[in-house]
Amino acid sequence: MKIRSLLGLFAYGNCEMEFADEQKCSFVYDPSVNYTLQSDPIDCASPTIKEEVKSPTIELLPVKSRQRYEAAYNEFIKWRATKNIESCFSEDVLMVYFGELAEKMKSSTLWAQYSMLRSTMAINHNVDMSTFTKLKALLQRKSQGYRPKKSKILTPEDINKFVDAAPNDKYLFVKIALVVGVTGACRKQELVQLKIDDITDLGTAALFNIQDIRTNKPRLFTIAGEFYEVYKHYAALRPANMTERRFFLNYQNGKCTKQPVGINKIGSIPKQVATFLKLNNPELYTGHCFRRSSATIPIESSCSRLSPTVLTTLASQFTAAPNPSS
Repeated sequence: MKIRSLLGLFAYGNCEMEFADEQKCSFVYDPSVNYTLQSDPIDCASPTIKEEVKSPTIELLPVKSRQRYEAAYNEFIKWRATKNIESCFSEDVLMVYFGELAEKMKSSTLWAQYSMLRSTMAINHNVDMSTFTKLKALLQRKSQGYRPKKSKILTPEDINKFVDAAPNDKYLFVKIALVVGVTGACRKQELVQLKIDDITDLGTAALFNIQDIRTNKPRLFTIAGEFYEVYKHYAALRPANMTERRFFLNYQNGKCTKQPVGINKIGSIPKQVATFLKLNNPELYTGHCFRRSSATIPIESSCSRLSPTVLTTLASQFTAAPNPSS
């Protein structure tokens, strides 16, 4: 008997198969053998091909937070091991897992864990968690009544008062980081990554070219007037013969060290300002304060010395100019 489909293997005993090139071969069905059909061509591939396929999929994770994604995935795998769950990635298993997380995490963190695990599960196990409607319903129920805490903002008057009153020997770094952060509506990571190559001294102002970490597009703004003097004062304290290109360096006792400032120290700046000004609840002034405060400052405001100005035309003239800071 001639058959043209492998499905015939399970319907007949002794059979003869005819292939596209008209060659024939005989096949004897053995009921003691477990015959399976591979539906995924990758499963049939060599280990080398599997690695080549896996490598690009890892690149789908955000570069900046890839370690957080992998940590969230590893925590879930570790939890499965403690529960003696070896191979199941069902919705019920995930509901138990997120139910336990909900007891120790706030709603926003819970959704972040879901997002990271959804991406890593799709990459590592081809599991589409977006179809788990019961799990989504669980997370939505845990979100009921939750109000996220938003960072308080610093007004232009607060910023001007701090720059005028705070002593430079202790707060010079805080001053320039605050002015740059609010003027440029910067995120903490953007301030950490700011390099001296991203700054052009125009003589009467400093032009900043910051790479937006969300859009990967440049964001241009200037600092002028007395805030430019604060920039010059801080930039002049940079140690000589440094290979490190990051602009913000640790500042102690009126001097800059060779150690770059980390993201936690950048994030603590609004709280330091609020504490110095004796504002209420200084702990509510978080690293998000830079961008939130920037949104409240009118462009070219006549009532504030802090006026963020995006100079696209001016930037095209000076971005290629030599950098005096370097």
